Amino acid sequence: MHASWLIPAAMVSGLAWMLGVLLIATQASSEPVGTHYDLYNRILTIAIILLLVTAIGVRRRLARANAAGATAALVLSVGVGVMAAGNLLEFWGAFVAGQPPSATADRLGTEAFWGSTPGFVVFLAGSAVATGALIGGAVRSRRWDGVLPVETLLIGAAGISMSLSTVLWAVSPAAALVPAALFAFGWMTLARATAGHAAAGFQQAASHPAES
Repeated sequence: MHASWLIPAAMVSGLAWMLGVLLIATQASSEPVGTHYDLYNRILTIAIILLLVTAIGVRRRLARANAAGATAALVLSVGVGVMAAGNLLEFWGAFVAGQPPSATADRLGTEAFWGSTPGFVVFLAGSAVATGALIGGAVRSRRWDGVLPVETLLIGAAGISMSLSTVLWAVSPAAALVPAALFAFGWMTLARATAGHAAAGFQQAASHPAES
């Protein structure tokens, strides 16, 4: 993935996550959940897949530059991939099976799709892995060229904000907005820092033969 593509990908995926979180918050903050709860969670699938594409791009860019943080980016990709698997099982599995996920089943008073709870657990596990990977990546990013301390802080905060936004969407859209927006900003910061550091590494490597 070319660096010029990585940054827009992070922007789109971060904003897609923020939008998905806010949509779900309009449905999950009531008891029982709203009628569009399942639909908006299926829309969130698109955002998670976009996040996965960006995470893989970050991993590839760091690995090609032999940069610190490549392992954390690999773990991040795995975590986001597990999140996608959990979301797909819980909501798209229910859609294919023609049965509602557990939250909607409670509202309808019907039997829930068997994969709803396992899918939710898988999603939470992936979210925890992604959170840890972003914090680990933030620590590693302190060794990158041109990365400011505030950018390191934003990258680490992105992990916490991602998990926090999924907790607070059950409170209200306003409560979920702040962590969702902070995640989007930190996610874009990760992509920019990755692209900048990798580009600097490639330039240094290219200049060595000329200097010798």
